[in-house]
Amino acid sequence: MTTNLIVLLVMVALLVLYLLGVMVVYSLQYKKKKESHRNAELQIKKFVEDIQQKTRLIKELKKEGNSPQGSLLVRLQKTIILTEEDWGDFKNNFNEIYPNYINLLYKNYPKLTNSEMRLLVLAKLNLSYSEMSELQGVTSHAIRVTWYRLKDKLKLKEDISLKKFVGDIK
Repeated sequence: MTTNLIVLLVMVALLVLYLLGVMVVYSLQYKKKKESHRNAELQIKKFVEDIQQKTRLIKELKKEGNSPQGSLLVRLQKTIILTEEDWGDFKNNFNEIYPNYINLLYKNYPKLTNSEMRLLVLAKLNLSYSEMSELQGVTSHAIRVTWYRLKDKLKLKEDISLKKFVGDIK
């Protein structure tokens, strides 16, 4: 009887150790995922701030008019604020925060243009038309026109807002 008891105690101890090991692994994975998510949020925030800083610089240089930095203003205006490389990095961070959102957009709306996709992704971050325009280096009017054309293309109700539309995508 004592041998059976010892075997049972060893088996229970091994089961407890196994369960503790599983809990530790899951805990570490959860912490890693949470940290990765937080880093992605910080990267997106930094990205938006960098673009806004570039936009403020352009606006300041425009105010200066025909100063010696005029050629710098022309160069800055010709620079694409949201480059393809920036967009790729941005999408990676966005996907970390909103997994499968971009894939869901492509799946539900396969005929979206790059411009329309960017609009919907930036709108998901609750950015205003002005902020979206700054990020893309276009006017806020261009953002509104893209939204109205997209509503027409997708045959959406006239009164649906961009924020509501992106919020309803699941």
